[in-house]
Amino acid sequence: MDSYISPNSEFPSFAGPVVYNITTSDSLLDVDLYESGNLSVPLASRRIRVVDGKALFDVGPILRRRMALQPVGGVTGLFADDGCMAEIHIYAGGEFSPWVRCVAMPHERRLRMVTSMPPRRTIRYGESDRILLFVPGRVTVEVEALSPAGDQAQSYEWDSGGGAVVLRLRTTDFDPETERFIVRINGEVAVTYEVDFPVREAVRLAWRTASGSVEHYTFPVVASRTLVPASTAVEDSQGRRTVAAEETTETVVLSRFEPAALTAAIAGAVSSPQVWTVDDERGIYNPVEVVDARTEYYGFGELRNIRLTLRPVKNTRLS
Repeated sequence: MDSYISPNSEFPSFAGPVVYNITTSDSLLDVDLYESGNLSVPLASRRIRVVDGKALFDVGPILRRRMALQPVGGVTGLFADDGCMAEIHIYAGGEFSPWVRCVAMPHERRLRMVTSMPPRRTIRYGESDRILLFVPGRVTVEVEALSPAGDQAQSYEWDSGGGAVVLRLRTTDFDPETERFIVRINGEVAVTYEVDFPVREAVRLAWRTASGSVEHYTFPVVASRTLVPASTAVEDSQGRRTVAAEETTETVVLSRFEPAALTAAIAGAVSSPQVWTVDDERGIYNPVEVVDARTEYYGFGELRNIRLTLRPVKNTRLS
C-alpha cells in the first residue's frame, strides 16, 4: 500500500481538505486515523470504496470537529499551542503511514501572525493577551514596554521545527506605568498596544477563531441577572421541598464604538464554537455560551457595535 497527502505541504492545513490518496489492489479498504501518542483508540475509522486502484480519505473535517482549545494564563513568553495542531497517521492494509503534523491555520510557508484583530490594539494594566504565530522554523519575539520611567524590553526565542506557537503577553510582568507595548517579530513591528484607563465594571472576553487563534476584547458590563428557570422538588414526611435548582447568571455586555476593523473582529465571538470570560488575575479562562447576540448598524450598513448575552456553560446549585 502506498499513500500520500494532497495538497502536498510540509504542514497540511485542516482549514481545508487534507486528503490521503491510498493506492491498493483491494476493492474495499478499512482505514483508521490515529493521533500521535494514542494508538489504542483511533480518531476515526472508515470503510472506503476503491476506484481505479485508489481510495481517498479526507481527514480535514475530522480534525476541524475535534479541535478544542483550553487557553491558560501565565507569564509572558512563547509557548507551544497543541490545540490547533495535530500529529496524525493512518493505518490501512496492515501498514502505518508516516506521521504528519497538521495545523488549523490556512497554510503559507512563511512566518506569520494568525489573528483577526487589527495590529493597533488597546489593553489595560492587569490584562493579558495571546498572539498565535505560524512558525516554519525559528522565531525571535521582542516585547517592549514604554513608560515615563524608562523603556523595558524582553526577548523570547523559539525553535521547535515548525508549527503553531503562542506569544503570551501579561501586562503585570512590566512597569505599572507602562503607556504602550510594542511587539516585534524577527525585528518587525507586529502589534502595538495602547494602555487604556481601567474600567471598574468590565468583562474581558476571549473567543476561538476557525484558524485556532484566541482573540480578546474588554466589554463594559451592561447588566447582570440571576435566573432559576427550573427546580426539582420532592414530597416526604417533612412536606414538599426543593432538593436541587438550576441557577444561571446571565451577563449582558456591549462593545464600545470602535473602528470598523475592530468591531468586525469582535463580531467573531457571535459564531465562535468556544467563548470564555477571562480572569486575568488568576490566569483562568471560564467557558461561557452566547445565548443572544444583537448588532447595530449605521444607516449606510457599517457595523456599529455588538451586544452579547453570556451564560456560564453550567452552574448548578444544590439546596
